[in-house]
Amino acid sequence: MGDVAKVIALDDVRASQKHQALRQQLHERFDQWLDALERQVPAAELTLHQVSETIWGLRQPLTASVAQTIVEHRHQAEHRRTSLHCATCERLLPARPTVRRTVETLVGAIKLERPYFYGRQCQCGRYPLDEVLGLRVGRMQLDVQQAAVDLATELPYETASTLFGRLSGIAVRSECMHTLIQQVAEGLRVSPFTMYAGLVLNGQLM
Repeated sequence: MGDVAKVIALDDVRASQKHQALRQQLHERFDQWLDALERQVPAAELTLHQVSETIWGLRQPLTASVAQTIVEHRHQAEHRRTSLHCATCERLLPARPTVRRTVETLVGAIKLERPYFYGRQCQCGRYPLDEVLGLRVGRMQLDVQQAAVDLATELPYETASTLFGRLSGIAVRSECMHTLIQQVAEGLRVSPFTMYAGLVLNGQLM
């Protein structure tokens, strides 16, 4: 019983240390954002509108950095993964050099570096971190896609595109909104190939 208690206590300590490490990283991110905010705020007295406008313009760097820090902290194992068992060829695949990817969310652009695994025999490539995070093909992720569709169902595509960019800070072309709304109207799920083709045609794939 004593050994079990020691194991539980050790697990609690490790969990507490990880929690404190995450909080420290988040504090550092917030300090960096405060430095940027101070550089943007002039010494003169400001109106409430100026204060609001300044903070609004800097909101995504803060929220994106928070989201990125949480992702990096919670998925350290996937970032450090050195091998992957391929379900297709049943081989143990070694990790290749990490590949960078930036995805767009409503809280900002999230930068990811993840190991890539490729089976020469089955010619299948995988990014396990993408799968764990449930990432969509292309730069725009599910929350951005859904918000764009919500606006495009109520407004003309050009108006929806302009308003969405103003409110979110994310540029989504009217042609891309048209593609998304058509798929919703047809009751189709957005397949990886269909979304890939649509994003390439509309210049949204990065």
